[in-house]
Amino acid sequence: MNRIFTFLLLLGLPGPFIRAQCIQLLPGCGLTSDTVCDLSLNAPLLWNETYWLDPIHDLHDLAEGPTDLQLTAVDTCPGAVLHIRCVLLLDLDMDGVKETAIDSDNLPPAGVVMFGNAQNPGYTGGTARNYDERPVNTDLKYRFALDTMPGGGDTLTAALRWNNEQSPNTFVVPQLPIGTHQIRWFVTNGLGDTLTCERAFQVMDCKAPVVFCLPSFSVNIQQTGSISLWATDFLQYGEDNITPPTPYTPGLQLVYAIRKTGQGTGFPLDGFGQPVTQVTFDCDSLGVHSLELWARDAAGNAAFCNAAVTVQDPFNNCGTTLMTTICAKEYCFNEPVEGVTFTLSGNAPPGLPPFNTLIIQDSMGCFTLLPSWPLSVDYTITPLKDDDYNNGVSTFDLVLMSKHILGIELLDSPYKIIAADVNKSNSVTTFDIVELRKLVLGIYNDLPNNTSWRFISKDFVFSNPSNPFASVPFKEVFSLADDPVDFVAIKIGDLNCSAIANTLRPNGILLTDRQLEPGELVDIPFAVAESADWLGMQFALEYDPATMEVEHVKTKGTLPSQSSDNFGVFPGRVAVSWSDASAEKLQAGDTLFTLSIRILKPVRLSDLLRLEQDGLIPEAYTEDMERQPLRLIFRTDEAQTEAIQVFSAQPNPTRAGASIPLSLHTPAGLSMQVFDADGKKVYETENQLDAGFWMLDIPENAMSGCGVYYWLISLNSQSFSGRVIRL
Repeated sequence: MNRIFTFLLLLGLPGPFIRAQCIQLLPGCGLTSDTVCDLSLNAPLLWNETYWLDPIHDLHDLAEGPTDLQLTAVDTCPGAVLHIRCVLLLDLDMDGVKETAIDSDNLPPAGVVMFGNAQNPGYTGGTARNYDERPVNTDLKYRFALDTMPGGGDTLTAALRWNNEQSPNTFVVPQLPIGTHQIRWFVTNGLGDTLTCERAFQVMDCKAPVVFCLPSFSVNIQQTGSISLWATDFLQYGEDNITPPTPYTPGLQLVYAIRKTGQGTGFPLDGFGQPVTQVTFDCDSLGVHSLELWARDAAGNAAFCNAAVTVQDPFNNCGTTLMTTICAKEYCFNEPVEGVTFTLSGNAPPGLPPFNTLIIQDSMGCFTLLPSWPLSVDYTITPLKDDDYNNGVSTFDLVLMSKHILGIELLDSPYKIIAADVNKSNSVTTFDIVELRKLVLGIYNDLPNNTSWRFISKDFVFSNPSNPFASVPFKEVFSLADDPVDFVAIKIGDLNCSAIANTLRPNGILLTDRQLEPGELVDIPFAVAESADWLGMQFALEYDPATMEVEHVKTKGTLPSQSSDNFGVFPGRVAVSWSDASAEKLQAGDTLFTLSIRILKPVRLSDLLRLEQDGLIPEAYTEDMERQPLRLIFRTDEAQTEAIQVFSAQPNPTRAGASIPLSLHTPAGLSMQVFDADGKKVYETENQLDAGFWMLDIPENAMSGCGVYYWLISLNSQSFSGRVIRL
């Protein structure tokens, strides 16, 4: 009977198991699948020698995966003593021939296999080749071993493992090279019965690469009316466990491909089966596009990340409308209004959904509509600013309102009359006085029937300026199908033009926001947010003395004439007053002083510190003898650790040149271009910048005439843009 089963086995006939008298083996020769999936990282200290060659990756470092080879046998014959032996046949050069044998009855020395011994009688001879290159003593090198585990009664399990001479009873699953191998098991019971089974199996790479896309960026249509981008233009990082690049293996063997989202599935291939490595956009593609960047390893495993690109036409190569700038300025002094949110809404071209986008304006109260937005014939622009209701509002405004209602002294502007319509009833009455007085007294924090500011298109004509409500509804939105116009901003309740429209123009005090915990002794640097020339400054910090204590003030900073005499420290208050006869030139990020504080209760810094408003007015004094308000600006930790930060041009507006501050955490290649309002390039520069803080200069001669100029900066494939006004 044993001869029949052995004969069938040699013929390669399959079967769930072969039974020889009392011996039984579990199905599959101990393997549940012909494939051993390797999801692990290639170990650089295993199977790595010049004589090992992986022909797929052209490396002398064989990739390996944990391979669990074990067999369980059962024998029910009385007096039987089971013995299990195995022979592992390896194809280590991937030529289809299993040339190396590991015999559990004649195991090789630690750290080596006997290459080429599989065809020798008794699997003897062969050439010793290392597979364990770890820098350890010989008694700690891996060696093959057979771990036999009695299961009680008539059951025995054997597993081919690695151990070492120092810890012979500690076994680990061996790491076998990727390839097609074979395991043979021989089971005897001491009663003359022998059972044999064998099975081929493949150790293969089943792990897909890791691929990360670059953050979204913008590209410009070329003079040809199109632009083509490579797949790798969107690549931030790609890595695999086996196919280079890996953490241990350099090289560029991963294959990349790209497609527009929604235009197929799986790894992108063309009609000839080749990877699609480019994507092209033309003048019909202006706007934001979603793409898939795919990476494929040598085993065919693939994965993708989502990328985004904005296609724009700032140079009018498509004949589209050039950049449109829309501003909101108050009517009293034509000052830009800070913090206006513009809503841009409209219907996109066919096939794209309608959109509604919020756009925050720049420090000049304007925003620029670039041709990168999807073309539409019915865009509408709606501004909104609904904060700081008390800005510019006082009892004096109530006096002016009363005089107007009684006809004693009429308000001399239709915009002032609209500002007096506090309850938005399209009239000015004593009810408006009642509402505004509640705001002054603090009964109201905001106006229940009105916003803090209203905006009317600058081209709107009142039929009767002394009664603007005869022209309602006002034009408070406009369409880009019309000629672009600016907005006139009206501060509700401010009848004597005392509201501060723009606090972005003065320099803010910059702090890095963070969570503070009890017991911490923390140094808080106070820095300038934007470059400026200061003759002096004053402000007072307020805080809860039950939450923090001030240890001391470190006056060493950018201001050379500053000392402890410039500070007054009190419980719950720190006052600052500094001045000098000559202006001190400050760069964005310069430290003014450092406050050393001890934290008593958990708190976030932005919730702890605030500027006093009704005592020592926070303000700075410029070289031109202008008085400008100050504010605290809290920067998040995330913003601090961004690899690239580009800030607004300054000064803006300017009577000469301008500078653009930027911060780099890593070196970057710079390309900067400046264009006039007609899209003509007036300045260009390229440079390689080291990590650190930089000021990029736009020279005065680049902006030869008064007007609006636009700058475009490219840093390591990231694009930034902005505008600067030359007076």
